[in-house]
Amino acid sequence: MDAFHFVHGETFASTWHYPAAGVAAYLTTLYALSFLSAPVAGKAAFKPVEVFHNIVLICLSATMMVGALVGAHERYTAEGLVNGLFCTQRSPDTIWDGKLGYFTYIFYLSKYYELLDTVLLSLRKKKIISLQVWHHATMLFVTWSWFAYPWLEGAWWCTFGKCFCQSCAPNCSVSKLCALCTQNSIELALISCFPRA
Repeated sequence: MDAFHFVHGETFASTWHYPAAGVAAYLTTLYALSFLSAPVAGKAAFKPVEVFHNIVLICLSATMMVGALVGAHERYTAEGLVNGLFCTQRSPDTIWDGKLGYFTYIFYLSKYYELLDTVLLSLRKKKIISLQVWHHATMLFVTWSWFAYPWLEGAWWCTFGKCFCQSCAPNCSVSKLCALCTQNSIELALISCFPRA
């Protein structure tokens, strides 16, 4: 992590071809699944898959959140608040070096895994809103652009903020996981404790 160095064109998934191929495969998969007349399996069959998927998202998000925070603290300690995190003085070649770059890069790669959210919904024949498809597809390009056109300031903050929401906020993955793992009476108690926005 400390030795991480991003090199455009050499680091895995660093060229525009990766987000383009990811979006093409994502949209093609959703389009193909739209022709299914019935769910691939019932809710009970998908429950373990959804629980596992949400556990992976929560653990990954918690790890990236802590990693980004530690990386930001190290930059702050070494370079100061303004020069280290908000108006970096680093050259574009070194802007992503170290822990902060490493965890922001992992965040970029995690956007490919998050495409499964919509695929799982589609397999169950659940309604998919256009905003979800748009968000997942565009985030591949947005997070890739952070590295293609070195932009530290908003990128590390977005990594931390989004990962905080996914790992800690009650209206995100944690409540989804709780709802999937509990019985109706406990679900109602959780929903009343953590109302949706």
